Amino acid sequence: MLTMRYRRGAECAFPSGDLRLDLIWHRSRKAGDRSNRLKVLEDALQGTIYADDKQIACGWTERVDAHPTIPKGYMSVQISRVECGEMR
Repeated sequence: MLTMRYRRGAECAFPSGDLRLDLIWHRSRKAGDRSNRLKVLEDALQGTIYADDKQIACGWTERVDAHPTIPKGYMSVQISRVECGEMR
């Protein structure tokens, strides 16, 4: 439901092409695995933001225990197209 505003009609926001996914996870308690959270998020966004999680070519993730703007238990997610030569 949260991702529906990013769709173009029945089409994903990014139907094709390589993508970059950047994530900051402000965990609610000192438990949890960053890589498992990332995989769940990638699968959840498939079919709404992008057609297939295989499109994610690069990215950055961070788990934090304190953040000035992200509430505990929430994530900040940014997805953008990968430009030619950007994946270095």
